[in-house]
Amino acid sequence: MFFDKTNLIAVCPACEVLQDGKKTFYSHKGSTYGGIVLEKEMLRVDKFRCIYDAFETYLKQQGFQECILKLTMELLCQYPQELIKFYLLYAGYKEIKELNIYIDYRKYNNDVLSNFSKMKKRNVRKCIEAGMQLRELQSEKEIERFHQVLSKTFGNMILYPCILFQK
Repeated sequence: MFFDKTNLIAVCPACEVLQDGKKTFYSHKGSTYGGIVLEKEMLRVDKFRCIYDAFETYLKQQGFQECILKLTMELLCQYPQELIKFYLLYAGYKEIKELNIYIDYRKYNNDVLSNFSKMKKRNVRKCIEAGMQLRELQSEKEIERFHQVLSKTFGNMILYPCILFQK
């Protein structure tokens, strides 16, 4: 947690892991996002620099040899995260992109097919003609079956909708 006197101004959920023989600060292993979460007022270069400096000091004092930050994806943020991304790159972090897919249904028409390209519409039509259905899952049993198919298909693969920054 980051404080300005007694005011909480930012947090960084994290854990410590031993990764490739290095003591690693990881925000946050096991979650799909994390990173440094700021109050809106802290989204200024001068303010964030102070937070970043305190963060780097903490990492050094605690003996971390590596730091991995999973930034929260834009969809879940009230404010743009560009300043954080820029500053981390400027400070020497490297960006590692992973799967980052989401659909913002607020921008979709109610007629879902009208949002698709001609090729996708053609594929959907062929699937419907073949007897396939596209509908919302209705029961726990359907959700369990869906999860079984995902598990069988993807096995132990972990899909993170995020951007990692590593230093």
